[in-house]
Amino acid sequence: MIFDSLAFDNKLSKIKKIFYDKEFLYFSPWLNPNKYHPNNIFHSYSEFIIKDKKNKFRTEKNLINKAKFFFKINKLCYSIKDFKKKDYLFVSHFINPAHLNVDYYFKNIFFKDIEHNSLILLRNHTSIKENKIKKLFQDSKVPRIIMPRGVFFKTAIIFLMKLIISYFHVLINILQLQDNSQKQILRKFIKIGNISQSIINYHYYYTLQKIIKMHNPKKIFFTYEGHTWERFIIKAAKDSKNDITCIAYQFSVILKNQNMLSAKFGYKYDPDLICVPGKFGSNYFIERSLRTINIGHFIGSKNDFNFKKKKINKNCLVMPEGIISECKIMFEFILEVRKKFQDINFIIRFHDQFDFKYFKKKYKEYDNIDEIIISQNNIQDDLKKCSFCLYRGTTGIFQAINNGLVPIYYDFMSDLNIDPFYLTTNKIKYVKTSNDLGNFIYSHANHKFFLDQFKSNKRLSNEYFNEFNHQNIDTIKYNDLYK
Repeated sequence: MIFDSLAFDNKLSKIKKIFYDKEFLYFSPWLNPNKYHPNNIFHSYSEFIIKDKKNKFRTEKNLINKAKFFFKINKLCYSIKDFKKKDYLFVSHFINPAHLNVDYYFKNIFFKDIEHNSLILLRNHTSIKENKIKKLFQDSKVPRIIMPRGVFFKTAIIFLMKLIISYFHVLINILQLQDNSQKQILRKFIKIGNISQSIINYHYYYTLQKIIKMHNPKKIFFTYEGHTWERFIIKAAKDSKNDITCIAYQFSVILKNQNMLSAKFGYKYDPDLICVPGKFGSNYFIERSLRTINIGHFIGSKNDFNFKKKKINKNCLVMPEGIISECKIMFEFILEVRKKFQDINFIIRFHDQFDFKYFKKKYKEYDNIDEIIISQNNIQDDLKKCSFCLYRGTTGIFQAINNGLVPIYYDFMSDLNIDPFYLTTNKIKYVKTSNDLGNFIYSHANHKFFLDQFKSNKRLSNEYFNEFNHQNIDTIKYNDLYK
């Protein structure tokens, strides 16, 4: 498979110019890809840029489920009936029922001393209905609102009108274009599966405006990974209240070609400040003339790991991203390795937001597999049992490194590198085949190699994730950031 990101960027930029004056289309996540990732490419662009049309990882989206969006509940579900004004609004995510009362992303970074004056808006990534989630947070000190997954009737009409206008606009431009590949991209653009996310983004916009009007926050904090919905949160805030401060928290890794993180769209779409977890993120944004402040991350916090007590074995922890296609890629690969190297033990640990029950239902061949351990343990238990860690694009690899595991990147598709350490690939082992992985584990399960790797990789980890800087955190919370 061959992917030319530069050539495709050029095609997209020409197409985006067509829609520059039409906000609804210009900010489509399909025209503004967050990052070039196999999951995104296979779903959206494979026909045009990957020279392999028999891609077995590509799946079609269910259009019926997209249509159901207009009929889902649109009520704002509050965990506590507190409609007072709040100075701080946090936009976060509900990804797992296990994370109750402590926010998975912001945790206790910002909430100290401001619980009474804060509100959390949660995007629901689970299959649990909003009214049931509401009941889970009864003991929470910080009031929570569950983002409705349906739209208000008035805004639904607006969405549908914009959608109809969009279709006509695209069809007219298809007739005028001379470039056949651009015509193909535009034909794909008008599929419901691609344009539906733009509709959801507008739903977020109107929902945020309603919440801001009710609670009048001074500062909005939100997770920041380069998605277009994040820009609509900023726009909703700026359109509602000129003096509001929009603070992004870039909490995760920065992958190669993750261009939307640093893209500039103007005052109404760009964050006023970007919080970063370490020196790497700080340098990344400063080089692009964006205002940042380093607040650190829990991964950068000191732990009680003692390398002298680390047991060296042939156990390999597998950490896929919380994406079904990535889990399938990793599962197939380690099953292949296991057939050839039966004394290598694999423990696969899925991301907290990943629904493994759904995965098994979709891929029944993985339902009863004895060769692979599917972990339900605390992550520290898995880290203690294993010596190696197979990964691709997950932040979890840093936790593995900090606990003495040797990182191994599965180079499934070299043209789409999603290794968080992509700038230091010479220091990380890349494997392409089952023999590559098996032979590497066999030949490197010794204490000296592990000690050298630990020292080197720990230095890398410290660049990406620093300890919490509570002085900077307090500055963000209590100070006027415009002064």
